[in-house]
Amino acid sequence: MNIYLTADTHFYHRNIIEYCMRGFKTIEEMNEWMIAKWNETVNKDDLVYHLGDFGLGRPKALSDVRKRLNGKIKLVMGNHDYQISKKKWLEFIGMDEVLDKYTLDEFDLTHLPHYDSCDTKDGSKRWLLCGHVHQHWRIKDKMLNVGVDVNNFAPVSLDDIKEEVKDNKSL
Repeated sequence: MNIYLTADTHFYHRNIIEYCMRGFKTIEEMNEWMIAKWNETVNKDDLVYHLGDFGLGRPKALSDVRKRLNGKIKLVMGNHDYQISKKKWLEFIGMDEVLDKYTLDEFDLTHLPHYDSCDTKDGSKRWLLCGHVHQHWRIKDKMLNVGVDVNNFAPVSLDDIKEEVKDNKSL
């Protein structure tokens, strides 16, 4: 089993195409592209932490997307995800777990980029993996954006993230 992270797919969110300059003509084209990229990357037994803003639309439509995606998905709630209750994300849409934030290995996982959860007991900072900022930056300070807009519309492996932050230890 491999572990992947992603954020800000915004399935069925029409305005995100223009807002983030995604280059798709329709939401259907965007959705199909991201589903294909996801399934090229993630196997059925893999685990994916989706760091917020999974989709914006009818629960039935989002449930249909979820059924087509490989892997077990743990959703860390994003600012657009609160349109649907945590219970519906779990039961109706089919997420494996719904969280407000999470710690994975040496990383804090959240949707919104911030530093307050990154402090360690020795005063150093842990890396924060987040979404929300779309195409505006990939790495800033000790925060890494795992969103689709800076990752070729595909989830990123935890192993690749560990290598990337190891190369950026001076930050």
